[in-house]
Amino acid sequence: WFATGSIFQNIIFAVPGFVDAMGKRKTKKVSNRKFSRLLRVAFFPLFLLILFFIIYSSANSVFSSMSSRLLTRIENFFGNFFDFFSWYRLLFFLLGLFITTFLLLRSKLNYFSEKEKSYSNELLRVRKSSSQSAKDFLHDLITGILGKFANGMMALKNINTIGFISLLLLNVLLIIVNSIDISYIWFGFNAKEVNLYEIIHEGTELLIVSIVMAMMVLLIFFKGNLNFYQKNKWIKRAAYLWIIQNMILVISVFLRDYHYINQTGLAYKRIGVLFYLVLVLIGLITVFWKIFKRKSTYYLMRVNAWAVIILLILSSTVNWDEQIANYNLNHQNEIVMPVDFMVTLSGKALPLLDNHKEDLKKHQSIIKEKGQWKYNCDDCFLEILEGNINQYREDNKNYSWLSWNRADAFISNYFNTKNNNSK
Repeated sequence: WFATGSIFQNIIFAVPGFVDAMGKRKTKKVSNRKFSRLLRVAFFPLFLLILFFIIYSSANSVFSSMSSRLLTRIENFFGNFFDFFSWYRLLFFLLGLFITTFLLLRSKLNYFSEKEKSYSNELLRVRKSSSQSAKDFLHDLITGILGKFANGMMALKNINTIGFISLLLLNVLLIIVNSIDISYIWFGFNAKEVNLYEIIHEGTELLIVSIVMAMMVLLIFFKGNLNFYQKNKWIKRAAYLWIIQNMILVISVFLRDYHYINQTGLAYKRIGVLFYLVLVLIGLITVFWKIFKRKSTYYLMRVNAWAVIILLILSSTVNWDEQIANYNLNHQNEIVMPVDFMVTLSGKALPLLDNHKEDLKKHQSIIKEKGQWKYNCDDCFLEILEGNINQYREDNKNYSWLSWNRADAFISNYFNTKNNNSK
């Protein structure tokens, strides 16, 4: 989070920082006196050169012709300079220079790095008098709800009691929800008896929100000195049970998504749900570790931010469009393939789709029989696919060797080979 702030700070101050850095380059300084001497020395030779150039041009017709051609070329060069000069390449260069500057050139301002130094991974006990109030949002929230019970000598005992009762009631409620999910989703699942669309698009979102809110509840109660309260054993046990139950809830959400994929195939959002669940699971584990090892909220923010970054980097190494097309085509006998979605996949999936046009037609007929086909024509999805293929090939014709990459080369080679064979 602090690094993000630093990056935005670097972006804002990139240009003045670059100018300042260039101004401080250790170059050999030329004094005004030396520069003046250089002009004086060069003036007379240049004057003589120009004078005799004019004389020789007037006296010698061949030399005059040569000099005229030379001057004409120089004039044409400066006259046509902007004809071969690319403004787009200049703007591209300036953009690259700007990005490189704010990534590599450190700003003089170190507000965010200094701010981060004031935080610690370990939670420290802060001793306060009964009249001293904490200046943070969570304490103000608890104080606003509990009133005088959140202050004074008995504050920790009162918060501990209220926290334990709250977590106990929430655990009972979640036990009921988990029992229902285990009965119907884990072991007794029957796709014909449930509305798959409803349980994945409505239930999943709410359950993920509930898990995130559960972590926030734990952060509210385990904020500050309650972690060091000697009689917090039972509230900790209730918190651990709450975390375990939310992990069970994560498994239930995963199974909902799994059953939905088994019935309808892979798609972007269904994969996205899996990523959300991984992050939620990491969040629950880190919350458990925070309570168990008395870690700070800063620790949670730092570790979970790293988890997001690592997951995004790993996910960028997978060709998802190709994986989606490959999975759905390999499981076409077990699912009702979403033909209308498949033809919208990017260029990297086009060879697979082109090879399985007949399979797409077959599933289009199945969808139409069920009354779920959204187009007014039968084979217009093939027109969409052909249009995507033609557009992809046209785009690749405009690329030079600078844009070469293995995936595009494979796809272009596939369609070129196909065209040559058809001829």
